[in-house]
Amino acid sequence: MRSKHREFTESEDQYIREHLSSMPYRDIAKLLGRPERAIDSRCRKLGMRKWVKTPFSPEEDEVIRTAHGRTSVSVAEQLGRAPAVIRLRARRLGIKSWFDITPRRDDCQGYKLRHGIRDGQGKRIGRAPEHRCIMEEHLGRRLVSGEVVHHINCAKRDNRIENLHVCPSMSDHRKIHTGLLDLIPELLENGYIEFDRTQGVYRTCTKNK
Repeated sequence: MRSKHREFTESEDQYIREHLSSMPYRDIAKLLGRPERAIDSRCRKLGMRKWVKTPFSPEEDEVIRTAHGRTSVSVAEQLGRAPAVIRLRARRLGIKSWFDITPRRDDCQGYKLRHGIRDGQGKRIGRAPEHRCIMEEHLGRRLVSGEVVHHINCAKRDNRIENLHVCPSMSDHRKIHTGLLDLIPELLENGYIEFDRTQGVYRTCTKNK
């Protein structure tokens, strides 16, 4: 009898679209709690590009050599290849590290990063969001798959422990942001915030300052 597979949600599809260029299938699968093959299959159904192993042309090699100030993700999008493949090609061209081409990135999608992260056995595993590292240090344990660290004041770079809260799942984190958006009509009606049509932004009302 054919087994039934759990359907992908809209939020999962959006997460895949936003992170496919910067994360391998296995990491996305682990975060969403799904098999790696399911992520690969979902990408094809969403019409997302499947990276093809083809030889690099001299023109592509020149793009890599002259990619000063750019990330491997940006170059990968231009050449239609995976970021990891771009970094591997750079090493084969004699570039020891991508950081020899582009400045070291200390942020990702607005979040601060920590470099040189090691696992419980001391093995180097690369970089990780700083707010997750701080929460793990505070809890004295590793965050489990699916747990999301929320910034209470919504400032992604404010990683003070008093500004961080652990959500059990992505859906719980989404409820927090949905609840915040639900407050906007009430704040507008009571005159705590206003919409500046000239600048196209929300502002706190001066009469309540």
